[in-house]
Amino acid sequence: MNDLETLMRQAISGHQALHSLISEQEAQLPAMGAKAIHLLALRLDELLATTQRTDEKAFALLQQAPETAGNRQLAEEMLQALRKTAAQSDLLKTRMRSMMAVIQADLSQLKSGRTALGGYRGSADHKGARLSASF
Repeated sequence: MNDLETLMRQAISGHQALHSLISEQEAQLPAMGAKAIHLLALRLDELLATTQRTDEKAFALLQQAPETAGNRQLAEEMLQALRKTAAQSDLLKTRMRSMMAVIQADLSQLKSGRTALGGYRGSADHKGARLSASF
């Protein structure tokens, strides 16, 4: 196995790992809290960056290598995996952003409600005033 084939197989397995992670987490996403969503986003970004570096190296070598049936087949597999990962990743990121927006709106609403409740205070000088006035 040459360097190009090795890199292309690494890229394909990287995309498969991304696909697996996204598939696993997609079902759990509605039950996740803000911190878990943030950690998932960091994990996805890290794995995506690693896979992207491998893709770039493989595509650079592919442009220099002679065209063979094996290279063409691996390149097609790699491109298909890349497209699948990109579509799935975009969908998951959209769902994560919308969930974070809902969480942010809830936090904002709780904060404004707490501020409003802070404005309601009974005055201390009315304590016992009615009883004192009746005697």
